[in-house]
Amino acid sequence: MQAFSKSDADFVATEVLSHMHHREPVDMAMTTIYGIKNCDTMRKAFSWFDARRQSYTFIDFKKSPPSRQLLEEWLGRASWQQLINSKGTTWRKLPESDKLGLNSESACQLMLAHPSLIKRPILESGKAFVIGFDQAAYLSIFGDEDA
Repeated sequence: MQAFSKSDADFVATEVLSHMHHREPVDMAMTTIYGIKNCDTMRKAFSWFDARRQSYTFIDFKKSPPSRQLLEEWLGRASWQQLINSKGTTWRKLPESDKLGLNSESACQLMLAHPSLIKRPILESGKAFVIGFDQAAYLSIFGDEDA
């Protein structure tokens, strides 16, 4: 087995990035995926990353619900309509009175009270922010590597 020095690793990383002309380099170590571990859509995302041996940090909403600050950051990047999973069981079980007249603040309150309402996965990597599993978006961020 050949040993590589840090300078070798830096060279390899530079070479890989130099072949990615069409997109901004992404710090792979800073990729975070938020969601619920047992969600089918999450499994697709995990499989996609694992097949490409992409590293990521996973934050499970069930074990570590998002803070108000994090939700407000997301609401600064996307609308509450994009963040709420209105097709899921949690949404369908909500009383109609909770769904009427929603705005960013009331939607934030609902997501704090019911993290399962948040569409999954949420991906943050550098400047990239993707809601839901979107293979085309992932490819544009991380590259078109065969898996």
